[in-house]
This record gives sequence, C-alpha cells and structure tokens, in this order.
Amino acid sequence: MVLCISTAAVAQVAPLVSPWQTPPVVETKTLYSCPAPSHLPVNFVTGGFYADNDPTHSIIDPVKQKAYQVGFGPVKHEGEVVVAATDAFRSTGSKDAARCVLSHLEAQAREGTLTGKMSSSQAYFVQGWDAGAEAISYLKIEGNLRATAAQRTMIHSWLETEAKLTRNFYEDRMRRDGGDAQNHFYWAAVQLAATDIATNNRNNFDWAMLRARNSIAAIRSDGTLKGEGGPPPLSGWQ
Repeated sequence: MVLCISTAAVAQVAPLVSPWQTPPVVETKTLYSCPAPSHLPVNFVTGGFYADNDPTHSIIDPVKQKAYQVGFGPVKHEGEVVVAATDAFRSTGSKDAARCVLSHLEAQAREGTLTGKMSSSQAYFVQGWDAGAEAISYLKIEGNLRATAAQRTMIHSWLETEAKLTRNFYEDRMRRDGGDAQNHFYWAAVQLAATDIATNNRNNFDWAMLRARNSIAAIRSDGTLKGEGGPPPLSGWQ
C-alpha cells in the first residue's frame, strides 16, 4: 500500500512574529527601581458602574463607581507598574526594567492572578484588559528571549489560562446575543492576539483576527458600529 501525503498537509506553519521584535532594543545598564509585585486575587469580584435604570450603559452611578474603583484599583495599579517598566525598557534599554517586568509577570503567574471565578461581565472586562496589557508588555521586552525556561513555562501557562477564560466568555456572549461587532470584543481580540504571538497559539490568534475583520466590516459609512447602536449584528462569527 502506498501512502500519499500532500505537501500542504506537511507544510510548516510560520511562527507568529511580534510587532516589537524588530528593530531589537539595545540593552543598557541603566538602573531601574522596581516596586514589589502586588498580590492580586485569583477570583475577582467587581460589578459595573452604570445606573441600573440606564439601558444605554452611559450614565454613571457614583456609588457603584466608587465600589468599582475599590476593586479595580489594585489591578489597575499593578498593570501600570508593569507598563511603566516596559516603557522604560523600550526607551532606555534598561536590563533592570526588563527584569522588573518579568518578575511581576512571574509573581502573578505563580499566584494565578485573575484565573479563577469572575463575578460579573465587568470582572471579565477588567481581567481581559489587564491580561492584554501584560501580554503586550511581555512581547515588548522580548520575553521569550529574556525569560528563563521556568519563567517562560509559568508565564505562558498563566496567559493562556486567562485567554481561555476570555474566549469562553465572549463565545458565550456571541451565542446569547448573536454577534461580535461590539467594542468589548475588540479588547478580547487584542488580548488573545498578543497572548498567542507570545505562546505561538495559531488557533486563538485566528479567532482574534476574525474578530478584527468582523469589527472593521461592521463600520458604517457614518463611522458608527452596528454592534454599538443596537441594529442586527454581523453574521459569520464562529
């Protein structure tokens, strides 16, 4: 019996490439003071901040917003610390700054930050925003080159766990609401694309690109989006 295998079946898929891979940053010995990592929760509890009687989700309830800021504040702070260190590396080449980013990502990965139960849609939004910023920071410091093998394994696993939570959440929303041309899906696409460039996960990257294409196709001639104004969303989502 002769077994025939097409060249397409054995073709190697090119690895995903970070947009920050070239030109490479020239490392320097510029000192960088790294704050200690925050200890953030595995399970995240927070709610929305819009008025309950506002179907447009545009009127802020001051009491709900204050409660939201209390829960969101530590997550936002940790993200800002990581982004600041990332920017310092990109602008100065500081090895200390790159090590700072990795130490924060490793600490969050070890503790499973935001990988448990999310209490609400808003909690998922926050989780996705934070994970997207962390994944982009990892790409910007060329984390796969600078991390140890142990750090890479831990950080990749953590980012992929968060990506899985995000994808499951948004796929549930698509099944329930019937479309993906809505702004929160764009944030999800950013998170999954950045994560999957870091981990070279083509399946989730393709999911993110489909969200991007559908979002661009949903832009009306007046610049508004179908999914932001209530009319029927696009078909063709997965």
